[in-house]
Amino acid sequence: MRPNKSVLTLMGFFFTSLILFIHWYNTSKHKSVPDYVTLAQKHIFQHLQQVEHQKKMKHKNQTKMAKKREDDVIKFIQTVHAQMSHLNKTLRSLHQWNDYQEYRKKLNFISQQDHKNNPHVLKDEVLLDCNKEYDVIFLVTSFAKHFERRTWIRSSWGLGTTWLNKKNWKVIFNVGSMKHDAAVISAQLQKEAERYKDLLILDVPEDFHKLSLKVMVALQWVYQKFKFKFILKTDDDTFIHVDRVTHILQHGWSNEHFIGHAMRGQPPERNKGRYGVSLKEWPHKTYDAYCSGGGYFLSQSIIGRMIPHFDWETPLKIDDAYIGHLVKKAGGRPLHAPQHFLMWNDHCTYTPTFLVSHPAKTSGCRDFFTSKTFLEMGKTKQHKYENETSFFSYQQKMKKKRNKN
Repeated sequence: MRPNKSVLTLMGFFFTSLILFIHWYNTSKHKSVPDYVTLAQKHIFQHLQQVEHQKKMKHKNQTKMAKKREDDVIKFIQTVHAQMSHLNKTLRSLHQWNDYQEYRKKLNFISQQDHKNNPHVLKDEVLLDCNKEYDVIFLVTSFAKHFERRTWIRSSWGLGTTWLNKKNWKVIFNVGSMKHDAAVISAQLQKEAERYKDLLILDVPEDFHKLSLKVMVALQWVYQKFKFKFILKTDDDTFIHVDRVTHILQHGWSNEHFIGHAMRGQPPERNKGRYGVSLKEWPHKTYDAYCSGGGYFLSQSIIGRMIPHFDWETPLKIDDAYIGHLVKKAGGRPLHAPQHFLMWNDHCTYTPTFLVSHPAKTSGCRDFFTSKTFLEMGKTKQHKYENETSFFSYQQKMKKKRNKN
């Protein structure tokens, strides 16, 4: 028969009390009962403290282990994420490479005349005059599909008969290659190149973030093929007063190397937008001084010193800032001439000192500049008054729209 639980408890209490009494009697005949009780309380309190400390240490160790496990899990997740990102980037690169291979197959009918020296040039039908030194070559970066803009330039500021100085300058367009409708557009570009002899077709995809590569290829090609004093790098939505350009280069800026609307202390945009640049791409707080890309001059000598610094693999994707960086590496710096370079000239202001005006995207703005130029050169055009009237009407509409907003 199993003994009753209460009996066992009572017996345990009795024997414990007996042992404590014997201990008290043998060790301290002079101590009173209250002293013994105090000692017992002290021992019990110390025991309780020890138990509590052990609990805390156990909890602390468990917390440490849990935290370590949590850290290990986070590190593992981060490692997996990094590996997945790398894998995704690799797959994306492979996908882009496959796309590029398919795109190049569509361009097989285009032969590269000088693959060794200019591997990025697909077609070069530009007329060369090796014995001539140009005061300035207008290098126009154009989008492949912008056939109408190139036609406008050829019939306006790019037309030799428009200006008094008809001889010592040249216009060259450079375009990239289209991924979509590549065969159709490339065929049109070939016909354009063969007809006008002023178009350079590059093996560079038409992409905003490939503009630096596009500009580098064109600059190097012109540097190798022509004798010149200056290049005016510009876009296909820009109007240029050629006579003023040739005059000022001969009489005012002959010793300069990089001229335009200078931008200094510009911070990079740290976002994922079109102009976003990561710290890896550009670790500095501000860009090197550069000129706005609507139009700027580069001397022949500074281009020669820039070319060895060209980064063909990973150039800074903001082309204006990258050119400024290359000029700095070549030992140059920009000359700021805002009165001659009307950047962000959305109202199409025509001043007596401007050389370059950007942008000129609307037909009204283009016709206005063309008409003003013909009047200034002492020439006439039947539609000039209609164009000016339509442009001013357009200007008034834009002004009313801004006032409403």
